Formats: sequence, structure tokens, C-alpha cells
Amino acid sequence: MNKPNFQQRAQQLREKFLSQIPQRLQRAEEELARLQRDEMDLGQGLSELRTLFHNIKGTSSTYGLSEVAQLAERAETAFAEALHRNDGQTPANLLTTIGEGWGLIAQLRELSGQDQGGVQLPTGFDLSQCVTPDCHCATDPNTQIIYLCDDDADLRQQLINQLGCFGYQVRGFANGVDLLAAVAEQAPDVVIMDIILAEGEDAGLQLAKRLREEARLPLPIIFISGRGDFNARLDAVRAGGVAYCTKPVPPIELVDILDAMSAHAEQDPYRILVVDDDPNLASYTALVLREAGMTVEIITDPKTVLAALPSFNADLVLMDLYMHDCVGIELARILRQIPGYLSLPIVYLSGETNMEEQFNALSVGADGFLTKPIKPQQLITAVSLRAERMRSLRNLMVRDSLTGLFNHTNIKQMLEHECIQAERQGWPVCFAMLDLDRFKEINDNYGHAVGDQVLIAISRLLRQRLRKSDIIGRYGGEEFAVILPNTELGQATEVMNALRASFATIEFFTQGQVFHASYSCGIASSRQYLNATELRSGADSALYQAKQKGRNRIQVDQAPESKPDV
Repeated sequence: MNKPNFQQRAQQLREKFLSQIPQRLQRAEEELARLQRDEMDLGQGLSELRTLFHNIKGTSSTYGLSEVAQLAERAETAFAEALHRNDGQTPANLLTTIGEGWGLIAQLRELSGQDQGGVQLPTGFDLSQCVTPDCHCATDPNTQIIYLCDDDADLRQQLINQLGCFGYQVRGFANGVDLLAAVAEQAPDVVIMDIILAEGEDAGLQLAKRLREEARLPLPIIFISGRGDFNARLDAVRAGGVAYCTKPVPPIELVDILDAMSAHAEQDPYRILVVDDDPNLASYTALVLREAGMTVEIITDPKTVLAALPSFNADLVLMDLYMHDCVGIELARILRQIPGYLSLPIVYLSGETNMEEQFNALSVGADGFLTKPIKPQQLITAVSLRAERMRSLRNLMVRDSLTGLFNHTNIKQMLEHECIQAERQGWPVCFAMLDLDRFKEINDNYGHAVGDQVLIAISRLLRQRLRKSDIIGRYGGEEFAVILPNTELGQATEVMNALRASFATIEFFTQGQVFHASYSCGIASSRQYLNATELRSGADSALYQAKQKGRNRIQVDQAPESKPDV
């Protein structure tokens, strides 16, 4: 049986909501009767009725049930106004409000039994196009097809080798004829080409025009050229070039461009906590966000939010304003009183249209107010932007600003966690410490800006060539750390040595000069140590030995083969 699509699942939720309206109205009648018999606190009763009809209004408008939503809004307004003037309200005013409530409930009963039509997504809304970072959408450079066209055989091979160090697979061509034939057989993800080819001085520009005309999909083209003047760049832009590098081409510059195109820096899907005491509407909101690639958890009892947040690690809380037992403003105040949630984005999704009420809701430290009904694409965009901001703030706190790797404090904490996991799972974890060789000389000879490029290069190499499960950090200065979970010492040594050899071949360009850099590395395994502190010490000792033995080498820790008896 085929899995229901978005439209079908939305329609199922709508039909379920319609079937629940009689039960909701019955509850409203019971509350109204208790209020009329003076069996409950006036303020509490009016608030309950206002919230009940607010939920009916919001869900109805979301599902396109406009007439039901209008009637529910009238009821909500009546009870909200009565609640606001509840300062010893006269029986006559209260009876008028109650009488209006009975009449609106009767109309809602009649209207909700009629066919209201189906749910229609807004024109142009395409849930198949993921708008959030998702591990299924990101692309590994090893799966990228890159064509490089340059009639300089030495340069062509040099770039192929250099890009290969960063995990990119590149196929080279000496002329446009061979490139066109290859594109016709299999379209690449990116084309890198010189402007001047054997066919002529502007052959690359003409070739780009043909590729644009013949390719079935837009084909990103990166131009490389010995010219860096304005006219050359303008011609490249007009030919459809998305990037331009002048020769000699710094490999790091090309890698930067390719990284951006392939979205190699993978991120987990945004994690959204939906808090709404209306399970049906919460399910619809979650459906929209999940279809866009987000991870969503639903909370229908706001009192359980504090228990859910630590394990869910939300990027954003999306909550209704009016809920039973605890309204949105109160929940937002609670979250803002907890240091760990001071920066957690809080966005209201509510049918409240009164600007003063919206302002009051935002004044407690919330980040946005979205009004029901909201188009799915608008909801996705609003949530994505705020969740991305949260990710950025978190990165500033836990990552090194230059390299984007985890900072010293966090890499130590993660090693502690991985050692505990290794002990629990019965597998080894290896810890590698890397130090750039003679880095002070690089800064002294070429300047700190060039030194920064070397730091960025090694961090990018580590990110691209290691596994997703491996954890990489900048330990301090020119020192880096790598945690390799579920890895034996021999495997870790082989991997880090291959990376060392690749890094040593990368060419760095500055002021007409070319130089290479290298690193030394010490590796230790948890099989030889009792805790993370000893493991770090073992790797640090091995790194010192690698430096003493001549640098540009891997040194395995010489600890005993097994942990000492406890």
C-alpha cells in the first residue's frame, strides 16, 4: 500500500477535526451551564471558554473552514471581552454573554455537520523541495562529478591532485570537444574551465554558452584564467560563470567554492518543539514541518515542556498562545527564567489578531508571532530562519571562529562523553592530537593571514576526509584534536597517516611563492587507559615523540597493551 501523501494526510486530519467538533461543543455547553449555575469561578470559566473557541477558530481557519472559524471567532471575542471586564460583572452583562454563547454553539453544531470542502495547499507550494538542512539532501564531495577543462596538462593534473586531497573526484579534459562529449554522456555537477583553450582566446566563453544551451539543467561553471581585469570577469559573468579564479589557482580557493556549491558542510535537520493543547492542530503543524525535512516533537500538555527539552535539544519552540492550564505567555516566562533557555527561540502560532495582545505576548522575550491561518511555505520559512539563527548562536559558543571546528572546551567534553560510551558499548575510541610543523616560521615568513589559510586548509581536510561520526576540534593555536569512536589503534593510525600524506602535498600560494606545510600527530587508544584525562595525556606524549623524531610523522602511543587492573 502506498504511503499517503501530504494532501491525503492533511485531509485525514481535517476530517478527524470535523468529527471532534460535536465533542468540543458539548464541553463548551457543559462549561457554559456551570457558569450559568454559578458553579465555578467566573474568571476561570470565561478563560476556559475563550480558549476552547480560540482553538476551534485556529484549527478551522487552518483547514479552510472559514464559516466555522468566523462563528468560533465571534464566540471567542464575546468571552474574551467578558473576561477583560470581569471586575464584578453585572448579572445582566453575564447573561447576555451566556445567551450569545448558547446561540453560537447551536449555529456551530449545524454548520460543522455540513460539507466544508477539502484542504488546498497554496499555489506553488512544493514540499518536495527541502528548505532545511537535511542529511539526506547534503552531498558528499566523493559523489560530486567535476569536469576540469584546461589545455595546460601540468596545471590540469596539478589541480586534479590538489582537489583529490580534499576528497573531490575530478575528471580532466584538454579541449572543448572532449568536454562536450563527456557532458552529453553524463552531466557533471560542476565544470571548471580556462577561458583560453587550444581552440582560441575566448574558446572557454563560447564553450560555456554551448553548455548552457545544451545542458538539461543549469550547469555551474567556474572560470580560471591568467587575466584578473574587470573586462575578463565581466565576460565570464555574461557567459554564465558563477565563480572566477585567477592563475596560479590557489586550491583552497577552489575548495571554498566547491564546498559552497555542494553544500558539503552537512547539518542535522532543524529540531522543532510544537506546543499546542489541540492535538489535531499540533499534528497538522508537525506534518507541514516534517514534510520540509525538520524533526518535530509534539507536546500537548505545556506542563511537560521542561521535561522534554533536555533530551530533545530543540532549535525552536513553536507554541500556541492560549492553552488550558498554562497559557503561552506564562510558559515563555518560565523558559526565560532558566539560564540554558535564555536564547532558545520562542515563536507563537496563534489565531490572536489583536496587535496589543500580540505585543504583550512578545514582551516576555519571545522571538516572533505567526497568525493562524498561515500558509505552509510561510510557516516553513519563518521557522527555518529563526532555527538557523539559533544554530548560528550555538556555533559561536561551541566552535572556533576561524576554522568552524569545536573549540578546546567542547572537544574535551566530547572526549569524556565518547570514553563513557566506549566503556558502555565495549568498543575502543582513539584520540589523535595534531600539531602543524614549524607553524611560527610560516607566520613569520608569509604573515598571519597566510598562516590562517593553512589552519583553514587542515581543518577542511579533516572535515571532508573523516567520517561523520568522528569529532574534530581546534585544541589551541596550531594544534588540533580528533576523536575516532569505535576505532582500533591500527585503523586510526592508517587514516591519520593518509591524511598527513595528503596535507603535505597541498600547495599554498602567496606573493608569487609556493610552499607546503605538514603536521605531526600522536595517537592513543582507550584500550590502554582508564579515562579521558589519561587518554589525552597519552596522545599528547605520543605527539611530543613525533616532534622529537623529526616531525611530519605519526607516532602511536607506547602505553601498555591493556589497561591496568583496578
